[in-house]
Amino acid sequence: MYDEGLFGSFRRDHKPLKRYLYDAVVPELERAIRGIDWFSVTLDLQALTQSLVDSVRLQAPVLGGQEQAEPRGGRWRPAGPGVKVPTTKFRVAIQVEGDPRMLGCWPDDAGPRLHPIDTDDHGQLPPYKQDLVTWQDELDAYNQQTYNDLWSYGERSKDGPIALYNWVELTAEEEQEVADGTRNLAALFDSQRRRIEPIVAAIGHQANAFFDDELPKDILFKLENDRRRALARKAVLSISWPEGWKQPPPRLEPSPAVTVPSTSGEISIAVHGPHLASASFTDILRTIRMWADGVERYPEAFAGMDEDRLSDLLATTLNAALPGAQREVYRRGGRSDIFINADVLQDNIGPERVFIAESKWWDGPQKALEALEQLLRYLNTNDTAGVLIFFVNRAYPKAVRQPASEMLARHDDFESRSDDIITEWPILNYRHLGQTIQLCMAFIDISPLSPKPGKK
Repeated sequence: MYDEGLFGSFRRDHKPLKRYLYDAVVPELERAIRGIDWFSVTLDLQALTQSLVDSVRLQAPVLGGQEQAEPRGGRWRPAGPGVKVPTTKFRVAIQVEGDPRMLGCWPDDAGPRLHPIDTDDHGQLPPYKQDLVTWQDELDAYNQQTYNDLWSYGERSKDGPIALYNWVELTAEEEQEVADGTRNLAALFDSQRRRIEPIVAAIGHQANAFFDDELPKDILFKLENDRRRALARKAVLSISWPEGWKQPPPRLEPSPAVTVPSTSGEISIAVHGPHLASASFTDILRTIRMWADGVERYPEAFAGMDEDRLSDLLATTLNAALPGAQREVYRRGGRSDIFINADVLQDNIGPERVFIAESKWWDGPQKALEALEQLLRYLNTNDTAGVLIFFVNRAYPKAVRQPASEMLARHDDFESRSDDIITEWPILNYRHLGQTIQLCMAFIDISPLSPKPGKK
């Protein structure tokens, strides 16, 4: 961290402190505000405002003690017509407590009575001379450059604290005067420090006023406005019609004839059967995703339910999403599986299962593989779609997805993997009984049950 040319007219004209303060805190505040639950009945906007201010507050810079820093080579100073003498730059490091970057800004609320160090008592810069005709012109330019570069901040040492630096340039003759006691170098440094102390004080005053008064008012105004808009938006989005909008019912598609070996191994059987249409499979996944979003948004409402009860709720949701269903399309069977029989969707057709969903509490990759084996045992020779649902501890939902995908990809029937663009859940393709099986792995993040009920 380093900056130079502090406290000068360039900072006054181009580096207002207020802009720096807003730029420093607004991005973090916006991220925090985006995560607010506007419908919480216990939301206290005054307390929330103070909490947000405290989370981003920057400490105003305060100057502390000082010590000599390492000397450096100086410039050549004009000393007469055609004469320049070498100098050495002697520096002082001043302790800084707080945010040193504020020292690179100008306190724009201070008013016209505070002047940059490179201006006169009226805040005016000396006339600019394009052509340096005389050595005195060169000396004036030298002195003006001194004011421009007089103050900087940077690390006191490698990885050390930040210090504010000030310097003077002395010729060999002037160094001797310091040694003789005829030139008071400490008094010169003290004078230069006194020159900038009102500027530093004004920076601190404006920064404290910003965090104590201006920023809280701005935040509270935004919170009130955002909550008002959120409540209005909720009211608008709550408008509904009795008939609603229903997804199309699941459809069947004919499957090509498939030859599968008989159990005796002596003859083959040609199988013609229906399978679930790909569009219907997509609709089912979309509905499960919407149901999962509700579970994840209010996990406490579902805590304490075992996987069978959760499967009952999902089956009810799937049936409710169908338009005018005369029969229960999605049935519960076994303990936690949901299935569709072909004869429910189309008359005069066999009762083969064309869709199966199996739900499990996540209990490790090996258990996931066992759940896959169980689901595959349900399948027949039709091109069947399936969903393997894992209810996952909300403390580590993303951590289980990769090992689950890797474990299920080790199965002998595995062919390929893709990601559903709607649900963002992985879809694994298996070659089973001579047909391709589409299996979606759905991960639903929910509060853990203690102890965990239901089957493993």
